[in-house]
Amino acid sequence: ATGGYGAAALNELKTLVPQDEIFALARSEEKATALREQGFQVRIATYDDPAALEKAFAGIDRLLFVSSSEVGSRKTQHQHVVDAAKNVGVSYIAYTSFNKADTSTSPLAEEHAYTEKAILASGIAHTFLRNNWYMENDLPLIEAALKTGKLVHAGGDGKAGWVLRSELAKLGARAVSGKFDFPSILEAGNPLITYKQLAEVVESVTGAKLEVVDADVAT
Repeated sequence: ATGGYGAAALNELKTLVPQDEIFALARSEEKATALREQGFQVRIATYDDPAALEKAFAGIDRLLFVSSSEVGSRKTQHQHVVDAAKNVGVSYIAYTSFNKADTSTSPLAEEHAYTEKAILASGIAHTFLRNNWYMENDLPLIEAALKTGKLVHAGGDGKAGWVLRSELAKLGARAVSGKFDFPSILEAGNPLITYKQLAEVVESVTGAKLEVVDADVAT
């Protein structure tokens, strides 16, 4: 709960349910300090410690499962989360998945597709929050473009539904709050646009004039 998504989700969740019903998960007591200072109850566990996860999930009814940031290790880590949730009787999981996780050819999709299957196999009620591309992921690109006048990308004609991480976090909080009806799968994002169109949006917001440079992915 100490990352950007988790922090935003907590801030939204405390407006929806009593704060004493919220339990935040942190990797260490050091990371938990700021959350405790904000009045949150905190439990300690990591994705790699199944026993600690079970202890942390004890008594938890609804779980906002934020995917691990350790690409390449997620299958094992996420299986630990799902198994722990099942073992202690969690009734609902809202999982931060990937856009069209079950059909996407993106290398980032595979671990999310695996996790969705693991949740399905567990029998736990769920919402797969298939989030589109965080705008924050491309802020360095945009900042560089505003400094140089050139938006350099290797996306070709590919499209993304850029959306603020904080907005997606609000969706996650609302899903786990139990106060809203959510489908089992929610594809979340803005209308798909290209990098060229993204540059046009940036121009309209900032007044800057940008040259869009289509770079070869190999360079």
